[in-house]
Amino acid sequence: MTRHTLFFLVLWGVLIPAPWALCPGECQCDNTRLVVNCTGVFLADLPMTLNPHIKSMKITHAGLEKIDSNMQFYPDLIAADLSHNKIGAIPPYAFENQV
Repeated sequence: MTRHTLFFLVLWGVLIPAPWALCPGECQCDNTRLVVNCTGVFLADLPMTLNPHIKSMKITHAGLEKIDSNMQFYPDLIAADLSHNKIGAIPPYAFENQV
């Protein structure tokens, strides 16, 4: 990911209020309960445009192969079910911003 892309995404998160966060295609995003369910929805990468205040994320059977710094966009995340994907390794810094 380029610095410009990262800058844009951070700026997007600051300027766009959480209720207007982008929910990928067939995922189910509940901005009241702050949960995301992307079970069975193919995702090339972990979404970075979800509500930044989500508490729970379920992204299973999605074909995810890696988790990079994308988790930094969700500092309030308490539970993440990423089972049944193709994740080979999780970097030690991947969840350093979580509560």
